[in-house]
Amino acid sequence: MWPHFVFLAAVLLLLQTQLAAAANQTNTTNDVLLTSQLGPYPVTINSYEVKTNRTDPLAPTHQLRNLVVTVYRPASKNLTCPTQDQDRIPYARPEVLKALLGLLPSSGNSSSAANEDTALLPALERVQIANCTASDLSASSKNPILLFGPGLRATHDVYTTITMASASFGYTVIAIDHTYESAAVVFPDGSVNYTSPTTFKLIQEGHKGIATIQDIRTADVASVLDAMEKGQIPGLERGTNEKQIAMYGHSLGGSTATNAALMDNRIKASINLDGTFFGAPNETIVHKPLLMVGYPTDWPNFYANHDDGWKTWVQINNTEHYSYTDLPLIADLLNLRGKAIPLSLTGTINSQRLQAIISSYTNHFFDFFLRGEKTNFFQGPRANYPDVQFIAHSQPKD
Repeated sequence: MWPHFVFLAAVLLLLQTQLAAAANQTNTTNDVLLTSQLGPYPVTINSYEVKTNRTDPLAPTHQLRNLVVTVYRPASKNLTCPTQDQDRIPYARPEVLKALLGLLPSSGNSSSAANEDTALLPALERVQIANCTASDLSASSKNPILLFGPGLRATHDVYTTITMASASFGYTVIAIDHTYESAAVVFPDGSVNYTSPTTFKLIQEGHKGIATIQDIRTADVASVLDAMEKGQIPGLERGTNEKQIAMYGHSLGGSTATNAALMDNRIKASINLDGTFFGAPNETIVHKPLLMVGYPTDWPNFYANHDDGWKTWVQINNTEHYSYTDLPLIADLLNLRGKAIPLSLTGTINSQRLQAIISSYTNHFFDFFLRGEKTNFFQGPRANYPDVQFIAHSQPKD
């Protein structure tokens, strides 16, 4: 079973334990707020459709490929969000939650499974995120742009703590959901596209099939940047020529970030959060700045073969592959780590400490390469981060 299926099922299993307490709740006193604003700025969240002129290789019928992006942006210049503009929104759309419920292992009793699905929704809806609706969208055009890619079949929702933290430090983050690959993609008109049979077939092909999915994702990234240039994403009408743009992501999203940086001159740098490299990054030297966080089994060979260009490789102690999602924080907020959700998925690191580490390392990287802020942060171990192993650093040989 591929790890992403394990992760999604684990999230649902975690929330299923809340069923008895949550199913009959009609008020919001037990709602859980996912804390994601680590920086000074409140964050505004908007989703948009991006239409392309590409034929969709994953769609079950012949059609053009359309995407949905979720944009996280700093909400105000004065670092406050008026009370009347402070909104709480669901952690994920109902259609997405239902798609995730379809991955939940059941007893095999169809009527029992249906009852579980119906009762689980209130428990899932307990998790909320803060959205400041007071944002001046046009102001986001002046911020550096970060593109974010989720893991295989995952959606942007499960990386809310990472993307919102970046936005709270003054970056505009564009998280991409990949239509017919993600578990569910909800379009503005209410239509929903689910993982297609073509995607499942590619996943079953292993490394070669995943590399094909990554190529499709990389083309999606280019389409999003093209849409920015054409003024099709509100608040980002000024195009890409004068912008500083980087990409980061988790798992396949991290490999895609590096691949997109290789293929597209508009992307200045990339971060891979614990993702095995697929495709082109394994076949050519990555000269653009690259931050590697984690320790997939292929990384020692990858780094040995890519000793040119700016690269830093670190590993955060006491983490697992899915520590780089919202899972550890949700588990801690619901007091279920090591109980309904195993430590083999979350790791043992404190979730708030992990948030701070990921935010600090990603911010230092983006500040250096997009904002031009001088730093020696990545040239060796940091005394204030004893829980981060410094593995390697290289500079361009020229």
